[in-house]
Amino acid sequence: MTAGMEAKVTDSRLWREICRIWPEFYKHISWEISSGDRARFWLDDWISGIKSIWHDVEGTVLIPDPETKTSGFVDQFGQWDEERMNVCRSSRKAGCGGIIRDNHGNWIKGFVSNLGYVSFLSVELWGIYHGLVTAWNLGFRKVELESDSSQASKMIQTLREAGSNLHPLQHKISCLLARDWEVKATHIPRNANGCANTIAKHSLASSIGFNMLDNPPCLVVSVMLRDANNSIIIHDPGG
Repeated sequence: MTAGMEAKVTDSRLWREICRIWPEFYKHISWEISSGDRARFWLDDWISGIKSIWHDVEGTVLIPDPETKTSGFVDQFGQWDEERMNVCRSSRKAGCGGIIRDNHGNWIKGFVSNLGYVSFLSVELWGIYHGLVTAWNLGFRKVELESDSSQASKMIQTLREAGSNLHPLQHKISCLLARDWEVKATHIPRNANGCANTIAKHSLASSIGFNMLDNPPCLVVSVMLRDANNSIIIHDPGG
């Protein structure tokens, strides 16, 4: 496109002159996509001649919905939504962790997982996946899953209704949710999830992969006393 533009004889004189100096003119063009309600953030070529973002992230970052419109990444004030944009950040070395508690807040099991280099949203979803697997393997059939990531919590409901066009990790969670049990997903404030977050921060000290915790680490005991009624997954003995 920058090589030149051909004007038609029926074009206006102004456009013919612009086409004549097109390479230089093109350097000073700025583009906008209006409200972003029609442009797909990941898949569309926002600027003609430049590949979509999808070409750079496919296979390296977990994308919740490639069809998401650009307006979905903007808040009510017209600024980029930082939480939604977290998925666009470069992958980093990270880990996840969580705890299984009874309905009184007592420790049952915990887990940590050193994930290596993954995206922000992948960390949240791996935590949910490991939590669900652990709860199922312990025999619980009525659980409440709590996460301080609103994006991940919303995705849980989406996965219940999703088809087969899913990222492998999303598909694993979807299959878990489809089992014969009751899972209630709840979003909680980050300051109410201190115990699980403390465990997650120290997951990088463990070896790569999943590690079960039979007893609460010393570093989380005091935090457990503070938010005893807030956890990643709570077992309801009524189920």
